[in-house]
Amino acid sequence: MRRIIIIENSGKVNFGGGQKITLQVAEILSKTCELVFVDFAKGTRFEQMINEKFPDSSKVLLKGRSFFFPFKYLNWLLDLVVLTCLFPGNLRKIKYYVTKKTLIYVTTKKGLLYAYMMKVMYCVPFIYHAHLVENTKSIFYFLYRSCLKKAEMSLCVSKAVYDTIKLPNKILLYNPNINDKGFKGRKNKDKFVVAAMGSLIKIKGFEYYIKAADKVSEKLPVEFRLYGEGPLHDTLETLSNGKVKFMGFSENIMNELYESIDIVVVPTIIPEALPLVLVEAKSVGLPAIVTNLGGQAEIIRNGIDGFLVPVGDSLSIKQYIEMMVKDRVLYNKLAEESYQSVSLFDYDLFKSTILKIFIV
Repeated sequence: MRRIIIIENSGKVNFGGGQKITLQVAEILSKTCELVFVDFAKGTRFEQMINEKFPDSSKVLLKGRSFFFPFKYLNWLLDLVVLTCLFPGNLRKIKYYVTKKTLIYVTTKKGLLYAYMMKVMYCVPFIYHAHLVENTKSIFYFLYRSCLKKAEMSLCVSKAVYDTIKLPNKILLYNPNINDKGFKGRKNKDKFVVAAMGSLIKIKGFEYYIKAADKVSEKLPVEFRLYGEGPLHDTLETLSNGKVKFMGFSENIMNELYESIDIVVVPTIIPEALPLVLVEAKSVGLPAIVTNLGGQAEIIRNGIDGFLVPVGDSLSIKQYIEMMVKDRVLYNKLAEESYQSVSLFDYDLFKSTILKIFIV
């Protein structure tokens, strides 16, 4: 039986879309492979999930930095120092679980360094699942690309990601739709629920969503929600001045999308690989308003199944929300088009591709 060592770094976000995909890959492989989960953090939602779903699998905790500063370059410097000190011991922990049929599956840059060294030192093959749109002009891009040259394959979750990995050993594999509820139907209720969701961090751009909510006419029947946890919770809640409901972490966002949400807003200020919430929104037929960047703009057709807005443009977000709320015919047309486009994220295709790549 093939052994798959899954290296995750779940301490940096509060169970984001990337970790959901890791769990989906693990569930697919668990039927035919032995799984070993490796992480740099404990007490996270991801750890809770793998303990529930894979109670008999081995779990390995690596040593790493458990605190972060609001200064990017300081974090990089500390990572370099900590990595240098802890790398040998962590590598030995991973090596302990290596057999002749071992394959490493890694989803983060930190894990990528370990996978690279396991390949160089012990000839252990690895597959990298790329969830970030890389800055090809970054001083770290050369190191990133050098590591990926050793990968058996890089799985790219969007064309935006695919284009930044300038190597031949890559494929485009969209995140899958796992919703079995189907189209939620045409909008009949008077009240609209608008929602944004994700880790409450700067790059998600939630301040612009909140500012848009503040601008929407109070005469319109609209409720604004924000799902997620993170370090900016108190700052964003103060900014909202009671106009946005803070819902915290949702164990099952699909139920929320199907039962109560009508419009999804993704106001990120950087190019994202492919926000999973957009796939989930399309799977029930919800229009979305997203920034015109990266993978999020790749799957939204402006004016057909949603709207694209410039980065930081809260006024445009406000205008499109009001447009859909006031025009029920327009809203229903966008919703139906959104649902029709979900075939791009076929789960069976995702599953068969994963099995073909991992089970050789």
